[in-house]
Amino acid sequence: MIRKNHLLLLVVCFLLCGCSTSLKRNDDYRHQQSLGYFKPIDIKAVLQQQNYQQKFSHLIILKDSSLSMFDQYKGYTKQDYLEIINDRIMKTIPADMELNITVISFGGVNQKLFSQVLMDVAVLIRTLSGKSTVLVLSDWSQINDVSKNSVDKLTHEFSNELCINMVGIGNIHQNNTLTDWSNCGQQVSANSISTPIRMADFVRKLLFSEPLDSDDDGIYDYVDKCPETKKNTVIDWSGCKKDSSKSHPYYQVLINKN
Repeated sequence: MIRKNHLLLLVVCFLLCGCSTSLKRNDDYRHQQSLGYFKPIDIKAVLQQQNYQQKFSHLIILKDSSLSMFDQYKGYTKQDYLEIINDRIMKTIPADMELNITVISFGGVNQKLFSQVLMDVAVLIRTLSGKSTVLVLSDWSQINDVSKNSVDKLTHEFSNELCINMVGIGNIHQNNTLTDWSNCGQQVSANSISTPIRMADFVRKLLFSEPLDSDDDGIYDYVDKCPETKKNTVIDWSGCKKDSSKSHPYYQVLINKN
């Protein structure tokens, strides 16, 4: 009887302890894995092999220095975490790439607001030769109606000649839409690009255009075995003509330059 009571007590204690422990969801940003070892991937060979083209000659980085950046995030301050992410971006950019980098801080003591700095970016770009892209390193909380309005003004003036990218930190569910889908650029959470392979993909999209597809058949030139494909031609995965009677209409080239 005593042994049964002890067993019952152990079961009760186990249930109580188990119920008192909060569950951690894998998709909860608060419980995702912290930063680990990082060895940058050399993307230069892939860029050359697949004929990626450098799209921008100027990278303008806007860094958030507001009070929220001193909050803790995965064992770091948000500011320190984003500095590590920024360092990984720099290490992944090909060393011999001709790229002018300008860094502007906002939101700190005696510094302008995010929306004001975005307007300063417009003034800066007008003085630069070559195309520019903007990279915002910031707390997601900086996205509001005022900052969105500034972005709208930038996109209205420069259209898709200017891409605005954001690496956000904190609660991505708070607000993660700095630009609408018609604008070029990426909006990602800092922890989602912390690994070498994700960082390599981010940097490629940040600074390079897609490989050339001269005949607009959906097959990049570096793998296209049949260039100069004509409109309404059914093609295979090599870009060559295929028997239309055996192919789905989806694979027809409906719009191209020819």
